[in-house]
Amino acid sequence: MANYCNNHIEFTGTSDRVNALREGFVKLSKDSESKTFTEACDKSFGLQPSPTAQYDHYGTKWFDFTIELVSDCWDESVEGFEDTPITYCSIVISGDSAWNPPEKLTQELCRAYRVRARHEYEEPGNDFAGITTFDEEGDYDQELYAYMEFKYRHDQDYWWDEIVYHIEHYETFEEFFEGNGYAELDDLKEAWKIANENKDQ
Repeated sequence: MANYCNNHIEFTGTSDRVNALREGFVKLSKDSESKTFTEACDKSFGLQPSPTAQYDHYGTKWFDFTIELVSDCWDESVEGFEDTPITYCSIVISGDSAWNPPEKLTQELCRAYRVRARHEYEEPGNDFAGITTFDEEGDYDQELYAYMEFKYRHDQDYWWDEIVYHIEHYETFEEFFEGNGYAELDDLKEAWKIANENKDQ
């Protein structure tokens, strides 16, 4: 059985492009005829068919997603043409994929629809997570983390809940520090103290 990779993708662009992208995701969610995820994506978004047509060409075998949010639109003026508003919108797609994030799909959609994206993902079973941002050309910047480091940097409440549980796997504070060197020393000391206080109760 595949490990679930959780994804949170925010696409931003002009309202016409974001709405067209949203229509593609609606089509993808209703596709029941395609033999592979790759084929379903190609058809739903009007992408050039993959040369290899591998089922995981876009990064995963499947993607069970929801369209969480279409933001209120906002106007920006082109520099030098302040009286010409351009309307921007965002759409958030989130859900589970198999093993890996569908980053290749996000990249191709940015290119095809001329939108920007921030793709955040996490997979605790295989101990990885990351954030990849794409521009309209599909060029990207990537941050890669181990799962707990990602939580420490981006979800402190969750990290504090989980790290105390993980401490039971370490016999000494030195081992705990070596295994979690991404965190501030004071935070590790506090977590160690909390865990030991809980043991004594």
